[in-house]
Amino acid sequence: MILAVATALGLSTPVLAQDADTIEGTIISHEGSTIVVRGAAGDTPIVVTETTRIRGTTGLLNVRGEDHPATDLIRGLPVEVTPVGGAGELTAASITFKNEDLDTARQIQ
Repeated sequence: MILAVATALGLSTPVLAQDADTIEGTIISHEGSTIVVRGAAGDTPIVVTETTRIRGTTGLLNVRGEDHPATDLIRGLPVEVTPVGGAGELTAASITFKNEDLDTARQIQ
């Protein structure tokens, strides 16, 4: 419904996938300070800043984790992004992923 309204209004920024607080998808590119995440709503460009918390999780419930550098945001990595809206662009407040998914994405590259 929201996607249909956004399309009808001609909005160029894709509507957030899942709920309004997160974007879930796979990184398809990382150039400079911008990643593009492909999810249910399409491709969403997201700006990564020095204050973005990048965290890899592990364990049965994925509650244990460690911080990662932005260089670990590679193509093929499934992520969950909590964005902060801006004028025309989204900035990531936090990005989380499973450490095992990072290992898999590295092997594929």
